[in-house]
Amino acid sequence: MANKKSKIVSEASASETKVQESQETQSVQEVQETQETQETQETQESQESQETQSVQEVQETQENQEIHTAQEVQESQETQSVQEVQETQENQEIHTAQEVQESQETQTVQEVQEVQEAKKLNETFTFNDKEYGFSNRMPEKLKVSGVLYTKNELLNNEEAMTTLIIGNSPFIKKM
Repeated sequence: MANKKSKIVSEASASETKVQESQETQSVQEVQETQETQETQETQESQESQETQSVQEVQETQENQEIHTAQEVQESQETQSVQEVQETQENQEIHTAQEVQESQETQTVQEVQEVQEAKKLNETFTFNDKEYGFSNRMPEKLKVSGVLYTKNELLNNEEAMTTLIIGNSPFIKKM
C-alpha cells in the first residue's frame, strides 16, 4: 500500500508538474500572443499615422498650389489693369496733343487768312510800330466812349483805335 500511495503521490506530483508545465506553456503562449497583438496594433497605428500625415501633406500641398495659383492670377490681373490704365493714359495724351496741334494749326491758318483779308480791305491800324486789325467778332458798328463808329470811321479815328488797343478790346487783334 505504501508503494501504491507513493506511486499515486508520484503520479499526482507528475500530473501536477505536467499541469504546471502546461500552464506555464499556456502563459508563455499568451504572453507571446499579447506581444504579437501589441506589435500588430502598433504597426497598424504607425501605418494609420503615416497615412494621415500623407493625406495632410497632400492637402497642404494642394492648398499651397491653389493659393499660389490664385496669387498668380491676381498678379496677372493687376498687371493687365496697370497696363490698360497706362495705355489709356497714353492714348488720351496722344489724342489731346493731336487736338491741340490741330487747333493751333486751324487758328494759325485762320489768323493768316484774316490778316490777308484785312490788308486787302485796308483794315489795319499801326500803333507803336505794331500793326493791328479787327477780329472776327468785330460788329459792323461799335460804340467807343459813347460814340457809335463804323469800321472805316474807327480806322480813321486814332483816339478811338488807341482806346480799343490799350483797353485790350476783344474786337482788336495784333497782326
